[in-house]
Amino acid sequence: MLKSCQPIVFCHQESFVLRWKQRIAAFLFVWFLEKNGILYRPDSSKKIADNALVALMLMIAESKPEEKEMMIKVVVNLINLKIYY
Repeated sequence: MLKSCQPIVFCHQESFVLRWKQRIAAFLFVWFLEKNGILYRPDSSKKIADNALVALMLMIAESKPEEKEMMIKVVVNLINLKIYY
């Protein structure tokens, strides 16, 4: 019985580790935006809405490794965008 449960526990542990890696990556991205003056306008309002940041993080997290270059371009274009809603 114990041996039959090991793959299930291993998969669960792997998904747990993956979720934490994604959360850490999302935190570091938002931290990078804030430290580089990209997250806030001069009047302290956010340039990028919270729901847009969440959507961006989910899109990056769900992207395939072969889509890496496209994801980089999306993020760079978003950062370089002068008009924020």
